[in-house]
Amino acid sequence: NVLANQSRADHVVATLPPHTTQISTTGKSQEIEGEIWVEIQTPENGTGWVKMVDLTEQVSSTAFCSDKKATALVGEFMGAVQARDGQKLAQLVSPRRGLIIRHEWWNPEVHFQGSLALENIFTDSTVFDWGIDNGSGQTIQASFKDEILPLIDDVQGGSVQVCNSLEQGLASGGSTGFIRWPGEYANINYIAIYRPAVEGDELNWRTWAIGIEYVNGNPTIAILVQYHWEI
Repeated sequence: NVLANQSRADHVVATLPPHTTQISTTGKSQEIEGEIWVEIQTPENGTGWVKMVDLTEQVSSTAFCSDKKATALVGEFMGAVQARDGQKLAQLVSPRRGLIIRHEWWNPEVHFQGSLALENIFTDSTVFDWGIDNGSGQTIQASFKDEILPLIDDVQGGSVQVCNSLEQGLASGGSTGFIRWPGEYANINYIAIYRPAVEGDELNWRTWAIGIEYVNGNPTIAILVQYHWEI
């Protein structure tokens, strides 16, 4: 939503779709209740205010997929996970957005914000609601270290990296047509790490798509979305 001014949270003047591009800021900003709001030029050539976290630096798919810094960042991220190095992980995550994780693309976001939460993510026993299990229909309630970490470990080694695509090999999983990068993240590029199935167990594949947000021209880890065969 775009607000008429930063103090009138009830006066929405426009709604911008997630894929909107070419948004320009006027340079004005203000903190309200712990959140930074910035003034933008609206598509109708007016002005309005939006939360800064809802904006991201625009990087074309071509530029992103050829950026060696982004590829290196994914390697550093996977290394930090393998080493259970929370301090290193915190250095790689977007300082603007924090780390958003989805157990599946259609399940809700779980948000890790701030250095302390990220540095302790591998040891913290806090239980989160990750959404609904597709098979059982039961709520998934567990800590990051007990639920998500083993699923990320599963794509370590022998995996294929694909830029801005979820197509490679996933058709063998039987869920073609159901997997997609969430529309809310339309302007954020990603690298997918795909662990293929083995012969005789064709449905046993897994992918983690790693959304990368640029902050002051530098790539940072912002979003993790898991994909796997679903019933």
